[in-house]
This record gives sequence, C-alpha cells and structure tokens, in this order.
Amino acid sequence: EYMGTLHFIMDDSSKFFVMVNGQLEAAEFPGYSRIFAKVNFIHNADGIEDWQVVQGSETGITQIACAAPDGDAAVFALNYPLEVGYSSTNASGWPRLIVTVFGVNAFGAHVLAGYGLINVPTAPGRYVKYARTFRPAASSLWQWFTSMLYGDPPEFLNIAKVVGEGAGREVARVESSGTVKFELNVLTKHMGTYGYSEVAGAATATQTS
Repeated sequence: EYMGTLHFIMDDSSKFFVMVNGQLEAAEFPGYSRIFAKVNFIHNADGIEDWQVVQGSETGITQIACAAPDGDAAVFALNYPLEVGYSSTNASGWPRLIVTVFGVNAFGAHVLAGYGLINVPTAPGRYVKYARTFRPAASSLWQWFTSMLYGDPPEFLNIAKVVGEGAGREVARVESSGTVKFELNVLTKHMGTYGYSEVAGAATATQTS
C-alpha cells in the first residue's frame, strides 16, 4: 500500500521528484571513544519555498557507537538508515544533508565533536560521500580554558544557517575534527519535463565533500 501510494504521487507530472535513501555508514573521530550523530536534510533557501517532503523523514539520530580500533584512528560503525523524498518545480534550494556529531564523555555528557555538510547529488545513481567535519574554535584563551574545564565547547546556535548556508562562516573560527561516510542512492523523476538532465553518467562515481 505504501509503495502504491508513492508511485501514485510520483506519477504527478506537474512537478519533479527527488528520492534519497541510503545510510550514514561510519565515522572517524580521533580522540573519542563513544559518539552518536544527528542528521538533518534541509531544503529551500531564502525566498524559495517550492520544495516539499512527500515521504520519509528529514531528521534522525543514531545509536551511540563505540570505537573499533583501526590503526591510529577511532572508527565508529553507525549504519543508520536514511530515506526522504521531495517534490518541486525549481532546482534552486536543492536538498543538503547536515550531520552533527557528538562525543560522550566519561560522565555521560554529550560534547560537540563536529558539524558536516554534503549536497544531495543532482543526478540519479549510487554515491559514496564523505563529510569533512569541523567545530567552532575557542576565540580566546579564557574560553578555551572554561570549555575544557566544564566540558562544554562552543556550538553554533543556528546550524541550518551557519552550516547549511554558510551564513557568518567568514567570521567564525573553526578547526577540523573528523570524517563521516555516507552511502546514498538518488532517484529522480520528471526532471526532463523542466529542462533538467536525468542522465546518471560519471556522476555515480565516489565523491568527497
């Protein structure tokens, strides 16, 4: 019944459809023994409201994973499923995927490990994508000391704007923190009706963000 409803929705030629599924497969975060991640697909932009969610969920949270020693790196297997579908008539505001990774310290508190962003590929196919993560750096020695003392590093207040759209990034001090691996399958329909290509071609090769 679910698939029948989905096929019925995608038969509507008055708009095009973008379907994304796959998984947040793994992460590499040196210096952490336990992590979890929050995922959030975002779409549209200022003044653009064409995109609508037609199936699945844009948000999710993984289980807490423990590090599997892999040489000098801390590798975490997460294998968190992703599935969301959109309809639109305008390619502007194309979906992006934000990942926020938290470490779990010895007291059980959640500590920001890093933010990452990948763009949903615009051509159908299977993709492997890597999000290079970053986190805000302390702006002063005192801020660094208090964040270490209380285990409360600085965080961005508006993640969708700062990470998803880059607002204010030019004045924010950040530092690299880790890498998150995604596997994504992208399906599009009726893109050609609006003058966009639906040819997969070489775009299905492994890509890095």
